[in-house]
Amino acid sequence: MTLTLQDRITEARSEAHQTCATFGKDDPQCRVAWDILEELQAEAAHHPEKTLREKAYRNYCDEFPNADECRMYDV
Repeated sequence: MTLTLQDRITEARSEAHQTCATFGKDDPQCRVAWDILEELQAEAAHHPEKTLREKAYRNYCDEFPNADECRMYDV
């Protein structure tokens, strides 16, 4: 399954919280985790149409899971 930008933002936020809880807020790994989240949020802010397209595609595939466009194959 392909993750949408919003899914990746949600995962990055969770990972940042977990990383900072594990290593501490002053650890470089914690700062990197938050930087990754900020980059993903910036991408969403600069390209809102990408997020809307992803939502529309997901809604379409939820409604028509057997459509050719929605089929996923393991190669």
